[in-house]
Amino acid sequence: MSEQDFFPLNEGAIVDCTEALKLDPKYANAFGVRADAKFRLGDNEGAIVDCTEALKVDPRCMKAFAVRAYAKLRLGDNELRDYIKKVFGHHDTVFEYLRTGVMPSEDSYPWYEG
Repeated sequence: MSEQDFFPLNEGAIVDCTEALKLDPKYANAFGVRADAKFRLGDNEGAIVDCTEALKVDPRCMKAFAVRAYAKLRLGDNELRDYIKKVFGHHDTVFEYLRTGVMPSEDSYPWYEG
């Protein structure tokens, strides 16, 4: 089962997370799930706002980092892509991980020496 089996990322998820945030405005996971739903529905700006709020509450919220990075890329912000390419020497597999949450096989990232 995937996370989407429990949290379908659609308009209903946005409504549910908004209600959860009314009860607990510091619920970082609600911001993260709502951001992911907004992102999947094409609301990149809304996803970035929710991710930023999630990171204010929980600076370790990896879902927020990943969704915000990918939403910024959709909007044409290549600064992150350039940084990852400079640091890792390769960016496609890193962004595939951010997009899917699935770690690629070692064969997919020959630049990794760990």
